Amino acid sequence: MYYLVYGLMYLISLLPFFILYGISDFFAFLLRRVIKYRRDVVLHNLKIAFPED
Repeated sequence: MYYLVYGLMYLISLLPFFILYGISDFFAFLLRRVIKYRRDVVLHNLKIAFPED
């Protein structure tokens, strides 16, 4: 299992940055908009940080 993960990480490390940024933007979109990961926690923290008058 270690060699499989190590090989995958090595192949990912060979990719140029613009492709890595595209992959990370895609996963961020999925987590934010589709899965709504930790949305309630983020909104609660924003309400604490920026209270309305």
